[in-house]
Amino acid sequence: MNEYSLIIIGGGPAGMAAALAAKKAGVDDLLILERDSVLGGILNQCIHNGFGLHTFKEELTGPEYAERYADMVRQQDIPYELDTMVLGVEKLAESDKKAVTVISAKRGVQTLYAKAVVLAMGCRERPRGALNIPGYRPQGV
Repeated sequence: MNEYSLIIIGGGPAGMAAALAAKKAGVDDLLILERDSVLGGILNQCIHNGFGLHTFKEELTGPEYAERYADMVRQQDIPYELDTMVLGVEKLAESDKKAVTVISAKRGVQTLYAKAVVLAMGCRERPRGALNIPGYRPQGV
């Protein structure tokens, strides 16, 4: 299938939460696209505690927090594709659809279509040395 009501780019907690909310709102034909080989995003690297206090009412590590969301996505039978990189998103002329060009070993290069696209790609922290710009400010933003 190449047409969806919703495509979510990013399989981290924000993308999975968006998918769960869409599913709860009645959107059944949706797809999560994740470039990594597992769901969870950057939280898979955050092994310290402090996640989950608001959402799950307990203190979790990043991987535990991400796995809770991934379990809920699987329980709701929300489709997702791993190892899939999005190359571009374009609005189609004279249409309400968006074209999402993806590449993966499974699909090759292919264009998917959606009525709506959620961008939930997150961010990564970068140390000051990687920025080569001195000063005080939020890293990686």
